[in-house]
Amino acid sequence: MPDRAIEFEKKANWLRNKVLEMTVAAGAGHVAPSFSCAEILVALYYGGVMRVDPRNVAWEDRDRFILSKGHGGIGWASVLGDKGYFDKDLLKNFNKTGSPFGMHLDTLKVKGCDASTGSLGHGLAIACRARTGGAHKEQELQHLRHDGRRRALRGHGLGGQHPGRPPQA
Repeated sequence: MPDRAIEFEKKANWLRNKVLEMTVAAGAGHVAPSFSCAEILVALYYGGVMRVDPRNVAWEDRDRFILSKGHGGIGWASVLGDKGYFDKDLLKNFNKTGSPFGMHLDTLKVKGCDASTGSLGHGLAIACRARTGGAHKEQELQHLRHDGRRRALRGHGLGGQHPGRPPQA
């Protein structure tokens, strides 16, 4: 196995350990959704796929990530903290009163979270709208280059026509 693959495998295992630690400390949590996307989050944030800058969360040309399966928020919060979006020590209070972190990350409370999502898989529609909205904004403000990519991660357990999930997604 190439060195980079071994490094990513170790990081994914680190992420799973963080998810378990945070879930035990919180007394509750959605472990499986975070476990199932560990390699994806590692590839996106540590593999150079996402163009982001934790020191400049308002960077217009940054890539946007929409975690449509909001139940995976524990894993995503761990990655965001590790990447420097906020003080990692804040994660010790995950899902506790007064913490900015709940089971589903809130874009108004968590730096690096581009959309508040839940379990109904609406993140794909949010990502599509963010892209078309970005293109519309570029037309209005031609002097600004807007080249950020959108990525959405959807869970597998909500296929079909479930209430709350737009069929267009």
